[in-house]
Formats: sequence, structure tokens, C-alpha cells
Amino acid sequence: CYQPVNKSQVPDGKIAPVRNTPFDFTRLRKMGKRINDRNLQLLISNGYDHSWILKEKLSLQMVHAATVKEITGGIELNLYTTRPAVHFYTGNFLEHLAGKKYSIYESRGGFCLETQHYPDAPNKPHFPTTILQQGQQFYSKTIYSFSTPANK
Repeated sequence: CYQPVNKSQVPDGKIAPVRNTPFDFTRLRKMGKRINDRNLQLLISNGYDHSWILKEKLSLQMVHAATVKEITGGIELNLYTTRPAVHFYTGNFLEHLAGKKYSIYESRGGFCLETQHYPDAPNKPHFPTTILQQGQQFYSKTIYSFSTPANK
């Protein structure tokens, strides 16, 4: 499931299934294969800028959140986390930004995978809480594991 957003790109409070949508990454497929689909959510965000739900309840259980494979060099990223969601952003608003060594970052020239709680949870009582009471401790763990064909 993922969290749809409103026209201001704030989660609307719903949890939507990914099956048969451009948000279905339950199997490996090219990241940009459906990014230009005429899907309202993709149009609002000019690409992916959404959170995927990994688990419905807060727990310290580590879950496998994502696998990303780079085709030409064979680099593979595996993402594990105790967080209940992962936000996927495809650099939709990077238009012509100056980077290191005079490089120019183009729109969709990169991506982010950010582990987190459900966005806007304080304003959505049906989402897992993000309130930390006095005396409580917060713990979170995220692992980004990289491998190449040589070290597999």
C-alpha cells in the first residue's frame, strides 16, 4: 500500500493498494517505466513523491523495505528498517540545479528512499502515533546494504 496525496502533496489520510497501479513495485521493474502514466498521483507530484506502507503497527521488527538494482554495473541496494514506511522521491523538482564540479542536476536525475513514520501522522489519528511521551525512548534502525557482482 501507499499513501495518496492531495493537491498540496500532503497525505490525504487514505491508504491505497498498489496492485495494478504505477505504484506497484512488489516485483522488480524499472523505476521510471510508469512514471509518466496519466495517473493523478503522479501528475500531482510530477513523479514519485509518496510513502509506501511497510507495516501497520509500530514495532522494532526489521523489515526488508526495498531492493534497487543498477543494470549496467550490477550494483544492488537492499534497504532494511524498523520504520513503518519508506518515502520514495524521484528528484522531480531538480530542474537545472548546480551540483558538484559544475554538474547540472536535471529533473528526475536521482532518487531517494527515506525510512520514516507515516507522513502527517500527528494530524491523522488512525495512523500509528508519532508522539513520544515523557519517559519513553525512541529507537529506529535503518540499513542500506550495497553489493556488487564481485562481492556477492
